[in-house]
Amino acid sequence: MAYHVYEKEAHQACRDIAEGKLTKAVEDIAYLNVAVAGIVSGVSKGFGQTALGHETYELVRTYFTQEAKPYLHGEIVAIGDCLQMAFNGHPEQVTPFRDFMRSMDMPLTLEDIGIDPNSPKMENLFQDLFHSPFMEPTAENEGRLREAMCYLSAD
Repeated sequence: MAYHVYEKEAHQACRDIAEGKLTKAVEDIAYLNVAVAGIVSGVSKGFGQTALGHETYELVRTYFTQEAKPYLHGEIVAIGDCLQMAFNGHPEQVTPFRDFMRSMDMPLTLEDIGIDPNSPKMENLFQDLFHSPFMEPTAENEGRLREAMCYLSAD
């Protein structure tokens, strides 16, 4: 349901913000950003996995500091959310999500923010994701994460 509100109101909210207007669309999107992020963060950590979008953000800021510098938190988290969808077994959701990102003029992949997917630092990113405190270090999760990593790159 929240995603449908984003689809319906995000473009208008961005236009309203650019015009300096506080509207219902702006309030709805701001509320969802806070409420949904809080719920996802709180719930996901209880299931043996991290919120991969946010963990990806933290690691991109750590390993690719200069490349990531001009990009917003939400832009990098959204790239990581594609990884999360694939890791959770829903890679079919990535294309429609990227279509929405594209419609908002957001970067879609690590390449779009200037990160070379063949950089040796990508293995550091993988290892830190896999060994994060909330990821169960199983062979199955390692394989799922390896496969999902391709969703950080060009589609």
